[in-house]
Amino acid sequence: MKTVAKRLTAKKSMLLLALVLLVVLASVWAGDGAMEQPPALSCTITYDFAGHLQTFNDEGRLLAWDGQTHGDIEGRILWWFDLANAKRIGQVSHYVASWEIYDLADNLLLAGDSAGTTARPPGEDGIWRGKGIVTEASAEFEDWIGRQIYEGGNVTWDEAGNPKDGAVTFRIVPGVDINGDGEVNAADICIMAVHWNTGDPVCDIGPTPLGDGTVNAQDLLVLAQHMAGETVDVEADIAAIKELYNQATLACSTGDVELYLSIFTEDAVVMPPGYPTATGKEELRPMIEGLFGLFDLELPYTVEDVEVIGDRAFARSNWLYSMTPKEGGETTTSPGKQFDNLKRQSDGSWKIHIQCYNYNEPQ
Repeated sequence: MKTVAKRLTAKKSMLLLALVLLVVLASVWAGDGAMEQPPALSCTITYDFAGHLQTFNDEGRLLAWDGQTHGDIEGRILWWFDLANAKRIGQVSHYVASWEIYDLADNLLLAGDSAGTTARPPGEDGIWRGKGIVTEASAEFEDWIGRQIYEGGNVTWDEAGNPKDGAVTFRIVPGVDINGDGEVNAADICIMAVHWNTGDPVCDIGPTPLGDGTVNAQDLLVLAQHMAGETVDVEADIAAIKELYNQATLACSTGDVELYLSIFTEDAVVMPPGYPTATGKEELRPMIEGLFGLFDLELPYTVEDVEVIGDRAFARSNWLYSMTPKEGGETTTSPGKQFDNLKRQSDGSWKIHIQCYNYNEPQ
């Protein structure tokens, strides 16, 4: 098995090195302006909460956001939220939505579906992040059908705790098929080479789903995986990893020791502040049993960043820890941050292998 793994690793390395050479050569072949890439469409959107109007579309979705678009399209956008698929775990809300963009003359230009999360740390503005796909377009934008959508912004709340307004960056890009010709091939490498070491959003395709702001080897690796015919679904890995933190939040709020321990590998290494390192799940168990036995806990996570590299992943998150003695007493809260090294398991699931966290304030 190890021999086969080494061969596969060597194959991937050779492929990546070959593609790096192609990038260098492509820079020479392409020249200035030799390859015209389709532009990314970007809008800044300011919006207001409209859910109180109780307006529903034909699919039974609630009109929740009504906003103005500024940028590549000047117009209006409507967000229709699917209440049947909405859920909230701790301070994180999961949404499924459809959206429509109209021009200033009220003509439909683009429409699509998206999904994502809104995190609401207590006392702070929320963070909205999602992705989706274009499903409908006017003649002017029909080539955009099937392209990826990335959303990221903030949400503010009123005194009653209802979403009030916010702003978001809405970006549509061609995806891995950079030139949109239906194939992932050398032509896409040439386009990437022209924009190497820039922040061009069309070529910034890795790590998925939102890139890292620079066209570099991460983006080339994503192209290599697709050209090699590999079925790597990094977006699904990221979603699975984020769900792991939702399970941790649920385990703390319900006092479920087994559920909490299930997010760790058997040989996990946990490094808490002010205490010795716990090595192995069984060494961690008495710590968790004692904690859950004495206190009612809340531990809502806001996952800030996840990067997947093969069968390893790294996740950075923030949280607000709340602890109330079961025998009565004052509730204490502590904000903190966490960095985890995760490992893919033989069944494809993800578990935390190494964990390190600390509080934002002295304890």
